[in-house]
Amino acid sequence: VPGGIHPPLEIIASWPPPNYTDSPTRPKRVLVVACTSGPLTIPLLFARLWTRIRIQPNIGRDDWLVVAAIVSLPSST
Repeated sequence: VPGGIHPPLEIIASWPPPNYTDSPTRPKRVLVVACTSGPLTIPLLFARLWTRIRIQPNIGRDDWLVVAAIVSLPSST
């Protein structure tokens, strides 16, 4: 391929201008997935912690990491 991985300038000039505000190829699926799966994680976290506290009498480092991940979840959306 001439020019390596970079296309020639004539090809780049023929491309339409980028549409960053209302892109048809990037729907708001990420936001929808985050807003639906986020609230589902809270009951699952409580079920996990209840299981660890009541059934198994120990809470491990992995449980604290899950709690930290859930606490930081709102900042990722």
